[in-house]
Amino acid sequence: MNSLIKENLTNLQQLWQLYGAKEIVHNEGTRFFGTEHWPYRHWFQSTETPIVSIPDKYIGLLNSRFDNAILSTWHTLKASEHFIGTTKKLLDAGWQHSFSQTGMYLPIDNKRTTVDSTITLKEVSNHTDINIWCNIGSQAFNYSIESHVIKSLLDKKNITLYLMSISGKAIGAAMLLHSENCSGVHQVGVLPNHQGKGYAKAIMLALIEECRILGVQHLVLQASKVGLPLYKKLGFIEQFTVNNFVNEPTFI
Repeated sequence: MNSLIKENLTNLQQLWQLYGAKEIVHNEGTRFFGTEHWPYRHWFQSTETPIVSIPDKYIGLLNSRFDNAILSTWHTLKASEHFIGTTKKLLDAGWQHSFSQTGMYLPIDNKRTTVDSTITLKEVSNHTDINIWCNIGSQAFNYSIESHVIKSLLDKKNITLYLMSISGKAIGAAMLLHSENCSGVHQVGVLPNHQGKGYAKAIMLALIEECRILGVQHLVLQASKVGLPLYKKLGFIEQFTVNNFVNEPTFI
């Protein structure tokens, strides 16, 4: 597996584990992880291949999980046949493809990034800020972020939560998770009545500059369909696809 792809996926899985994901099964080189609360993510890891190919014996285990479970798989363009096989197994078992994301990375150089002077990026430092952060994210993404999950991150030295403000009012939120060889940007969201005004770009430019100052070499993320055009314009390079399945229709 390409090392940058591995670093991106590792950063993502570390985030889910910090959110509370636990190992459910470890058998014959295959590990299965999941969370029983938001964000409800489940995934397989294999010691033999980076591509998730779900063993038949685990389909029953998947179906025993609660209704809100989201199963995430990933593949590169060169391994689309694995995605096709995995998708067929899941569809046959009653799961549905819900949404896709694109894994991307950005090399951070020494050139200073121009940051919008009309915004303020503040680090979250207390529970009041976290409640505001969760409220912005919940409205931006149209799903409920459970504040107790985010509050558990407050003392983690490798995670920084940010609030973006204009004229003293918080309208945006984001997170950086620092791994060994990269940093991941997650949960970039702007309040609905402020979307479409360039504030997501302003947050990203501020985060890129923050990473440059910290000496980060690569910034990684998983882009939604809506966010993909912005990240391409910022210079992010596509790496792989994350496909997310649900065992009943849901909005996420």
